[in-house]
Amino acid sequence: MFALVLISGFLWFVDNQRTELDTEVTREFLAAFRAAHEMSPDDLNEYLDSRSERRKDLVFWGAQRTPGVRDLSRAGSADWIALPPNLPSGWITTSGTRGISDRKPEDFRVRGKAALIEPAAGSNRATVIFVGRDPQREVANVRNTVYLGIGAFAAVVIFLLVSATLTTRFVVSRIRDISIAAEEIIQGDFTRRIKPGPSNDEFDQLSNTLNFMLDRIQKLLSGVKEVSDNIAHDLRTPLLRLRSRIELALIPIERDGDAAGAREALELTLKEADRLLTTFNALLSIARIESGAMRDHIAEVDLSDIVKDVAELYAPVAEDRTLRLETHVEPGLKIRANRALIVQALSNLVDNALKYAPKGTRIFIAAQSAEPARLWHDSVDLIVADQGPGIAPSDRARVLQRFVRLDPAETTPGSGLGLSLVSAIASLHDAALLLEDGADGIGLTVRLRFTAAV
Repeated sequence: MFALVLISGFLWFVDNQRTELDTEVTREFLAAFRAAHEMSPDDLNEYLDSRSERRKDLVFWGAQRTPGVRDLSRAGSADWIALPPNLPSGWITTSGTRGISDRKPEDFRVRGKAALIEPAAGSNRATVIFVGRDPQREVANVRNTVYLGIGAFAAVVIFLLVSATLTTRFVVSRIRDISIAAEEIIQGDFTRRIKPGPSNDEFDQLSNTLNFMLDRIQKLLSGVKEVSDNIAHDLRTPLLRLRSRIELALIPIERDGDAAGAREALELTLKEADRLLTTFNALLSIARIESGAMRDHIAEVDLSDIVKDVAELYAPVAEDRTLRLETHVEPGLKIRANRALIVQALSNLVDNALKYAPKGTRIFIAAQSAEPARLWHDSVDLIVADQGPGIAPSDRARVLQRFVRLDPAETTPGSGLGLSLVSAIASLHDAALLLEDGADGIGLTVRLRFTAAV
């Protein structure tokens, strides 16, 4: 295809050059023809000489023809040229010789136009004019053009080969770097990353994407290891207590047949089993949320209604613990979320507040537009605040991890999974989870910031 285009372009160039030269010959011939009718023979020769000096690419002739005699005057760079006895109309081709200093004359051919100017009254000498071009010069130009085209084509081919070679080496090198990094990761070095280049090209963007994916995988693997370690540590003690209480329940039955003592031991065992089931259910919920399995149930929900329902549910509990449950709900706050998970997250936060808030204090639940609005445009805040002991800033990142409890004596019931579950729900909804000091630095304020539904 490229060769066909090249040949077509070359043929167009040759035809265009021939047409332009023919047009120039015709223009100069018409000018000489008019001059021959207006000038004397000597003035005409001077005119032709001047034109030949200006137009080195054309040949100009002026001749005086008498019966039986040819008198051809020199014009341009030709010494002698033979014109046909009878001048035809249109284009003619003739031959001649060109002499330069002492060199041997060189034969040449001229293609052009000639005209016979009738003699003036009282004269028997007719004037012949001829304007043409040397086809050999055209051939030379075409030959030079061919050589130039071949050279340009060769240069383009060499450039393409060099570019293809360098590009191939670059691509292979970048792919080799990614492959080497992948092999090291397969062999167990999960900290290995692909080093991006400084150009920020497509390979660098791919490297950054793969590195982000590897960071995510490493985080998940670390989470799995952490969960396994925490399960082994935190569930060992309840299982030992469960086993001990079963043994205690068997002792009075074997010794005295004391059914009442056995019943009490079995009731404690049942409570311990319920606590273990609650822990496992929380772990299962976190795993399902982090895997994205609950994303299919996301729809537009009314956050204001959710807050009202949860506040109404926990109001009797707060009253039993002599706590004031206060709410501030802006109407019509819409978000895209899984309603059941938002209810679970809010319930966990309120339950934590009920556990740690001192008697006689207040618990504040709010759903409102984010402030300031100019910085958080189209965002909605879900807030739960208490006046309890709060969480130190240094512990706020750690408390979101699984099985982390800030009560070393574990006097408060719980498994340390509540805030971990809230964090997983926030991540599923692309919401920000913020732990802040309460009003006047007292207590803890937990803020979930969602994007408002359009």
